[in-house]
Amino acid sequence: AASIDAISGGRLTLGLGVGAREDDYAAVGASFDDRGTTFDRQLAELRRLWAAGPSSVRIGVPAARLGGPELLIGGYVRATARRVASWGDGYVAPGGAAPDRIERMWQAVLAAWTAAGRTGRPRFVGGTYVSLGPDADAAAARYIADYYGYEPALAERRLRAIPRTPTAVRQRIAELGGIGFDELILRPVEADPRFLDRLEDAVGGA
Repeated sequence: AASIDAISGGRLTLGLGVGAREDDYAAVGASFDDRGTTFDRQLAELRRLWAAGPSSVRIGVPAARLGGPELLIGGYVRATARRVASWGDGYVAPGGAAPDRIERMWQAVLAAWTAAGRTGRPRFVGGTYVSLGPDADAAAARYIADYYGYEPALAERRLRAIPRTPTAVRQRIAELGGIGFDELILRPVEADPRFLDRLEDAVGGA
């Protein structure tokens, strides 16, 4: 059978995190208070399933990559570093966080990685929301209110952090680039395809 990794062009990356939205858990009847313990158990189980040999119980098609797809784990809490070191291949920083907070979390990941005896370097992926164009302020406000409205203080922080001009976008890329990301994902706050043209114009010379 064809592997999922091969179908995706050679590398499948899976990003996982506990999440902070209680309504997500309520929607599927899962416990919000026990989410950390449940996540630890699920990560261990995923690694066990991906490591299953030909004669073992396995779910789905075999992965092209030994041990399963690349697994990036995200989050802000201290347990995130332990999870990356125990089960992950790298850390994905949640979009919109302050650079100094991301840097502290990344250093914690590196320390946990070394303490666990892992070799090499974990992959480091980050992201930032971006809004451009004549409706940039309104589009950013709509997106943040819709996604983060469950926690007004967090929504306010996320909205303040969104670059909304070409100059601000380039500055944010330079700022985050100094942290040492292997990959930086620019996340639009609107579905208008013209955003891609605006983004290309903004960063084409960066």
